[in-house]
Parts: sequence; C-alpha cells; structure tokens
Amino acid sequence: MLSLLLLGTVQALLFPEQLHLSWTENPQEMRVTWLSPLSVYPQVSYRIQGDEKWIVIDAESERKNFGVNLPRYSYVNTGVMGGLNSDKKYEYKVSNGILPSDVFSFQGRTPGTSDNSEYSVVIYGDLGISDQSYEILDGITKELNRNPPLFIVHLGDLGYNLDQYDGYIGDWFGNMIEDVAGTYAYMTVAGNHERNWNFTHYSNRYIMPKNDASKDTSLFYSLDVGFVHHIFINTNVFKYGEAAEIETHLNWLKDDLEKANENRNNTPWIVGYSHHPLYCAYNESDSQSLWDCRKQSNLMRDYLEELYYKNKVDMIVTGHVHNYQRNSPIYNDSVVNSDYDDQNMHVNAKAPVYIISGNGGNDKGGRDIVVETDVEWSRAQSYEFGFGRLSGLNKTHLLWQQYSSEREDTVIDYVYLIKSNS
Repeated sequence: MLSLLLLGTVQALLFPEQLHLSWTENPQEMRVTWLSPLSVYPQVSYRIQGDEKWIVIDAESERKNFGVNLPRYSYVNTGVMGGLNSDKKYEYKVSNGILPSDVFSFQGRTPGTSDNSEYSVVIYGDLGISDQSYEILDGITKELNRNPPLFIVHLGDLGYNLDQYDGYIGDWFGNMIEDVAGTYAYMTVAGNHERNWNFTHYSNRYIMPKNDASKDTSLFYSLDVGFVHHIFINTNVFKYGEAAEIETHLNWLKDDLEKANENRNNTPWIVGYSHHPLYCAYNESDSQSLWDCRKQSNLMRDYLEELYYKNKVDMIVTGHVHNYQRNSPIYNDSVVNSDYDDQNMHVNAKAPVYIISGNGGNDKGGRDIVVETDVEWSRAQSYEFGFGRLSGLNKTHLLWQQYSSEREDTVIDYVYLIKSNS
C-alpha cells in the first residue's frame, strides 16, 4: 500500500500538465511549454505523423515561484521543435523522466515561410474560467474540429487572474485550454488582468516570440504568415508604463510597421491585435462603459491611432469590452469612406477597421450591454458570447466572421476587406 501511495505521489509531482504550443521568432519552429511540480530530465519527442522514429530533444526547465501569499513552486518546462515542413502534420509528446504526456498533433506550417495558401485564425478575448467560459470553449473546440484554423489568438485577460490563489487560477486555466492550446499555436497578448507582479505569471507561462526591444519578455512581437503581417501589442504600457517603456514600445511598433509597408508586395495585409480598444460604442449612463470607451480608448488613440492610419493598417482586433462590436474604417473619430462600402464590405479601405471580440465569458460569465445610441461608425454589435475567425483568403481578400456560442456557433456577422489594387 505504501509503495502505491509513493508511486501515486511521484506521478502527481512529475506528470506534465498545461501543455500549450506557440510559434517562436524563427521559421520552421514550434515551442511547447508545460508545467510540473517537479522536473526530472524533461524532454520533447516529435515526428511526422505516420513515421515510426521519434526525434527527441532535451527541454529547458526553470523553477518558478508562483506564490503570492506563500511560496509555491512549479517548474516551467519548454522545448522547441525545429525543422518543420509546412505540408506535414506532426505529433508530439512531452515527458518528465519516465512519465509521458498524451500524444498531441499540430500542423507544421509556421510564420516566415513561403507558404501563401489560404488559412484562418480563431480569435477571442476575455475567456476566464467561469461556467460560461467552459461552454464557449466547448463551442470553439467543436468549430475547430469542423474547420481547423492555422492558429489561435487570445486577446488578453486569460484566466482572471493567473496569479490568484498563489497561481492556482493560472494552473486551472492552463489545464482548461490544454486540448486546444496543445494542438494549435496559442498566440497571446497581455490584458489588464495579466499585469500583476509585472506580468511575471503571464510571461513565465506563455512564451511568445522574442525580440531585442521587448528584452525577451514576449510582450510585443510580430509575425508574417502568408499574405498577412500580424502585430501583437501590449496596450497596458500606455496606461501603466513608465515613459521609457512607452517610448521603447512605440519605437518598435513604428519600425515594425515601416518594414511591413516596405514588404507590402509580399504581405499586403496588416492586422493588429491588442487588449484595449481604440474605438467602442459607449453608454452615457454606465460609468464603466464611459471609462473603457471614452477615457481609456482616447488614451489608446493618442498613442496609436496616427501610427495605424499613417501606415495603412487594415484591421485592429481587441478585447476588454465584454461584447462584440464591428466598426467601419475610422480615423479621428469619423467614418472614412472607402472606394466602395456597404454593410459587409469595404473595397480599398482608407483607414483601419476596428473590431472588438471580448465576449469570451470572462471571470463571472457577464456581458456588457449593447449600446443603442447612434454612433456613425458602428456597423454591428452583439452581447452574445462567442468568438471570431479571420481568414486570409489571398492577396486581395480578407474575411472576418463572428460566431455566437449561444446559437451553436452560428455566424452572426461578417465583413470582407478587398484590395482591388493589390
């Protein structure tokens, strides 16, 4: 009996959990990260699906204190699978000593390659771990099985909050998303609920592509995937950061956008992701709505709008506000006419289209009401829980779709962006 108890304890301390994938700053690579209370010879094994031989690599392991009130240590283990081919599917497993995880699979296509075939991205923000979050994640999983995307973007406010209860909320959230995040590159930006303890709980758990400007914190980065340049921005810095931090982020963003514009022949589309919106309809009688969609959004515009407009960014997708909103091309709080506009199409847009997909369920399963006041640039709103999908169809067509998790993942809104001059 004692030996069985000891065996069970060892298994509990070593078994890999909270597996999730993310792309790195290099092409043909996929990172897998997992946590465990103890770590003994952590390894990653991967192979092309159907092959017999596994490629085995040693993983890095670092002991982290996730405790807030009391010390609570876990090991963050991470390994990078390299030499991937876009047209291959891979399977992998991780292990601590003799204890392996389940086998997961993923598509080998990564950023920075010459593959320009059509793909899509599933996007949502403010998921949390409420009962509603589980229902939404179940709907997302079904949609992923029906129509697999290339990757997933989480627009911040992951677990509400990863550091709470000495990191147990972070563990809970990581296990909740494992089936999804262990199968698709799970690319994230930080929301306001990730900023506690200088983002350490977020940055330790979710390792995104690194660059010199971010000092390898992964708080901001960009990726070229097919015909789309994707930019991931930490908008928290504009609200809470020091002047030097703000300057660093803006300088990086300016440089990144300038390089992206020089490469428009290869990547004609530029799409940005962040947590806080620049534009959202607000309710005059709701103090939180006024704060989020007037005061705070104005602050974001002060720092970012001119850069987006000058560099002809096509779309900005954010969360934070717990509903769905799609707006027209906007600049300086006014509608900017395209060569052609209708309810679901903009041809040769002259300013970014702003979208909010923050209705992932959050920490309480709550939602922000739809604003009924007439805003000239508002094109669609919904308080229904759900998620979005962005499809990079080709050089000339980009498609956004919003799904409702309350209607069996029905598409409730869509818009085409078209470039007739690409």
